[in-house]
Amino acid sequence: MPDNKFLDTRDMNGEYEGKVDNFLVKKAFNNAYPQEKDAYVPKNKQESKPDDYYNKPSCFVVDGYNLMHSIEELNEISKTDLMSARDKVIDLLCDYKAIMKTRLIVVFDAYQVDTGKEDYTYDGINVVFTKQGELADTYIERLVLDLVKDYKVTVVTSDALEQALVFAHGALRMSSDQFIAITNEKLESAYHKHVEEASNSYKNRPLEELANLNKEEQ
Repeated sequence: MPDNKFLDTRDMNGEYEGKVDNFLVKKAFNNAYPQEKDAYVPKNKQESKPDDYYNKPSCFVVDGYNLMHSIEELNEISKTDLMSARDKVIDLLCDYKAIMKTRLIVVFDAYQVDTGKEDYTYDGINVVFTKQGELADTYIERLVLDLVKDYKVTVVTSDALEQALVFAHGALRMSSDQFIAITNEKLESAYHKHVEEASNSYKNRPLEELANLNKEEQ
């Protein structure tokens, strides 16, 4: 008999990580969705994922302000210039998207922005502002329920309760610190690859061609 008191938790690659108390997840679900009380089904009792699950395209959903406040520099900037700090978060996500080629949605709480801020798309990233008074957590939970039908969804947030809820809905979760570390690693790897390719390109050119190239640069 499987132990349904705890849910198995897995990292972004589907590897076993540990367990989370199922009672706490159910309690959080019922608090978030009182109209659907007792509708929560523990993941250990849910049907296994279909064979094509890991063939689905990936989609990252990012809690924008949670990520912002996890980066010391941006956290400081946000105290005096929230818009600038938010733009820098989006720039970071653009770098990640360019390397990983994944769909990416970033969600910002409306209560921290000007009233009437409209959603927009920037460099392929969907930038979403919740409705007035709506928390990013609540919006992300609804979004995940819709996205998991067609995507392998990973939610980026360091909020433990939010992580448990989206996991119960079938999404993977990644802390903001993990996301920052992975992004920096990918960017560094891409930079070294670019330098190596450029170096090899020069090595393979005839000496006469390189001499002409140097003259042009001068």
